[in-house]
Amino acid sequence: MRTYKVLNCLSPYVRSLVVAKSIIYIVILCFFSLPACYAVSTSALTQIICVLSLIDLTLSLFTWYGTTGSIFNLYGLFLASAYLFNAGQLFLEIFDLNENGLLGGSFSGETTLQAACLATICLASMNFGALVAVAITRKERETQPSATQHTEDLSGIRAVGWGLFSISAVPMVVMMGRILPEALKHGYASLYEAKADVGIDALPMLIAGFLFPGAIYMLASSRDSKITARLAMVSIVAYAFVRLAMGWRAHAIIPLLGSIWIYDKCVQHLSRPILTTLGLLLFFVVFPLVRISRDIGGEERYSIAFYVESYFSIDNPVTAIVGEMGSSLSTVAHTIELVPRKRPHDMGVGYLYSLLTIFPNIFGGLHPSVARGLPSSWLTWEISPDLAARGGGLGYSFIAEAYLEFGWVGAPLVVFGFGLGLALLQLWGERFGGAKEAAFVACVMSEVLLFPRAELCLVVRPLVWYSLFPYLLTKSIPKLVRPRFVGQSPAAGLDGSASRCVPQRSKADACGDGWFSTALGAGQDGADPLGQAPLIVPAVQELVRGHGKPGEGRE
Repeated sequence: MRTYKVLNCLSPYVRSLVVAKSIIYIVILCFFSLPACYAVSTSALTQIICVLSLIDLTLSLFTWYGTTGSIFNLYGLFLASAYLFNAGQLFLEIFDLNENGLLGGSFSGETTLQAACLATICLASMNFGALVAVAITRKERETQPSATQHTEDLSGIRAVGWGLFSISAVPMVVMMGRILPEALKHGYASLYEAKADVGIDALPMLIAGFLFPGAIYMLASSRDSKITARLAMVSIVAYAFVRLAMGWRAHAIIPLLGSIWIYDKCVQHLSRPILTTLGLLLFFVVFPLVRISRDIGGEERYSIAFYVESYFSIDNPVTAIVGEMGSSLSTVAHTIELVPRKRPHDMGVGYLYSLLTIFPNIFGGLHPSVARGLPSSWLTWEISPDLAARGGGLGYSFIAEAYLEFGWVGAPLVVFGFGLGLALLQLWGERFGGAKEAAFVACVMSEVLLFPRAELCLVVRPLVWYSLFPYLLTKSIPKLVRPRFVGQSPAAGLDGSASRCVPQRSKADACGDGWFSTALGAGQDGADPLGQAPLIVPAVQELVRGHGKPGEGRE
């Protein structure tokens, strides 16, 4: 009865797609049991799972677009990232575009089938969680009044943005100036052979990480200040360029992506065809070139002829980049082979240790969460000890980590929770579309977009330090200084400024806030869009550096 009520909150169009996804669930579970009966070959079943995975992605995109009216938002981009990293090679396998076979032919047919099944079930569960979030918030909307749209005070948001930007700009420039020459001279791999800063020595990098939330909050409050918007965008574009020169692709593009998103929402609407064209150029031209050139050092990196020749030497840039991203599924396959045969399931202990990364290690040595052993580090030492000894790594996957923690039954439930939480956050941001809510969701996006190809330890500290903390500052500052301006209209800023950030209401606007907005204390200061944003912070990269090389598996 409860399930019926939840589904009844969705439109008939979305309900039909939910039924279709449920059928995919049942088919996958049935196929998974067939090899045990020796009725069907594993290769044939794997091919069918690949097709079902592509169908599920299509249904997921349609359901989310039909629900919110957009894919270019927090959950929509996370959905795309999760499928590319964990099912990219499954899509290529349908058209026989994997050069060396699915996962390079490195696993048995049974293991490959199990990895494909687990990934498809978990990704489908994630989207179910997002649809449940839509149903929950829409049901609450029927019993609660809509939030009042009013002009928002931008002074606190602007103060937080400028403050964070001011304290972090110099440490970021110093850090980039130290790392860039090394990468250009000796190549990308040299960045992971150097000794990582730990304890108090890592403080400058921790401070430098506040550059991105600072720039995001500057953009969120810069509708009437072109200088502020230009400074923030130039800073993030410069950072992205430097990161690309070092060989870090995703770490370069994610803050740029988030900045463009919030600029489009809070400053000026941008042309969708132009944005799409730029995205395709980055994805299918810049990314493959960086992949080829980042291990090259010396004068050759400055030769235009080298880049032209290298790019045209690629047989198919599209399949090359999708296949490389989709190789993260191999970490799922390795984990299935090793757990519980060589290592028992952690039963949530690993997640608890990840939460400890909120607290910095100021006493020297490795952080306790790292010293215990990160899943990516453990896997690399098990599979490729020589690579681990050189500071490299295979990367990881949030699906592999969920399986490591709770096995076949728990993994889909954990990923369901991720989808539910991210969708609730986005819908909360759209419901109370103030500039501070936009910036908060933007900062969250910057930390979670790489999560599908990583582990929880990488995102916990950034989510608290670089997302939640700046948001709480914007909520606190106006309360501290407002008593000095008793006679001023609440609709005006402390400096006389007021938000003109007009919320762009989507189909998800039919959703309410409920307990989620109450917990975050939002919805009282105004309305504006939600955003997406910066980047997994260098401090967290340094936390795990030497325990997994982003090069092949983490970026």
